[in-house]
Amino acid sequence: MNKDKKMTFSEIEKYLLRKGLKNQIDYSIAVNIEVVEFNINGYYFCSVGKYTDNYFGLFEQHHGAQISEDRKEYITDGELWQYKVYGSLKRALNFALKCKVNNKLPNKALRIW
Repeated sequence: MNKDKKMTFSEIEKYLLRKGLKNQIDYSIAVNIEVVEFNINGYYFCSVGKYTDNYFGLFEQHHGAQISEDRKEYITDGELWQYKVYGSLKRALNFALKCKVNNKLPNKALRIW
């Protein structure tokens, strides 16, 4: 039986670079708060972050927010929608990458704040 080693936040950058993504263009990492933000065409798409000690979630900040015409600021804030929770950082990242490639997040959220 070959079990995958658990990925840590310090290993994310190498993993995403191997997938062909570019730092600060396709994604940005905030290691201190354990969050990865994914972008499409330079604009925020979704995030993967630590949910609890052993779980990682895929979420979208500002769901339903109104954005200025120049797309540089939020006119109204929005909600935080959590779509999936995984017991593996790598699985959460892979699901986010699949959503990014398809340019589509799930229709329903698990939790809304």
